Amino acid sequence: MAYPGYPPQGQPGGYPPPGGYPPPGGYPPPGGYAPQGGGYPAAGYGGPRTYYFILHRASGLFMDIDGGNRNPGTRVILWNKKGAECDNQQWYSDPPSGTIRSKMHDFCLTAEGQLVVKPFQPGDPNQQLEWADTVIRNKHTPNKVLEVSGGGPGAPVGLKDYNGNPNQVFAFELVPAGGAPGFPQAQGQQGPKRLFFIASDLNGKVLDIKEGNAAAGTQVVMWSKHGGNPKNQLWYTDGQGHILSALNDMAFISQSSGDNIRMKAPSGDPREQWYLEGQKILNRAGLCLDIRGGGQHDGADVLSYKYGGSSNQHWKFQYV
Repeated sequence: MAYPGYPPQGQPGGYPPPGGYPPPGGYPPPGGYAPQGGGYPAAGYGGPRTYYFILHRASGLFMDIDGGNRNPGTRVILWNKKGAECDNQQWYSDPPSGTIRSKMHDFCLTAEGQLVVKPFQPGDPNQQLEWADTVIRNKHTPNKVLEVSGGGPGAPVGLKDYNGNPNQVFAFELVPAGGAPGFPQAQGQQGPKRLFFIASDLNGKVLDIKEGNAAAGTQVVMWSKHGGNPKNQLWYTDGQGHILSALNDMAFISQSSGDNIRMKAPSGDPREQWYLEGQKILNRAGLCLDIRGGGQHDGADVLSYKYGGSSNQHWKFQYV
């Protein structure tokens, strides 16, 4: 059988949220619907392919292509965690196709009652899966989420109605770059870091580490772009889901919705992992970068907030 679109085209990438950090807002919500928000990020500018283990929290086991079988239609089951050398437990998101794919052969997770892997088939709704806070849901029928039947090694995974059951809760664990042979660097970072300004569509002003203070906890504000490419206005991606400052190699974080953005050493917290998706910059907690009140002045606060589509939430990377 021929599978249209295989091998996949385009440059996959994106960063599902790593495990161990609860989402904001008290998820899971009351039963009867899947949490809204989330979804896989686009690779953005220069995003690499980044691999993850998918952890079933209730059992502590991981999604595994049964027996490492490379044939289309092979079941996806739970199994004990292997190592970074085992491709049949590693996954990545592919925003151009809206799928979750295996590192082993680029086949897509396909929820046809029971979860299997198959080559990408354009228009197949069974392959349109996305992460949404603690669940993996179907984009077309978001009340349908992945659920494990049973809990021991070999347990199958299927698509069920969302009900808040612990067997529907998953997390993503980053495969360390150093532990996976051939893990690609971010595009443009094989030599010097590829630096960029983060400019607002509201007024062209850029993210600025206040007063050039390199200390952790320093606030990030809006400011007119300076000449000479000052480091407190320049940023780069690290290939691990962070946007880092050229000034101090720190990430930026907002503790909760409405809190100001501040600098901190990267630790894997989803609130400090940001990516560019279209015009918005989102973190793994599902919030977007926002200029408080649409402030036009130098020094305007920058915070995280629910996306609403206004120009004070729209950004672009301007490479130097």
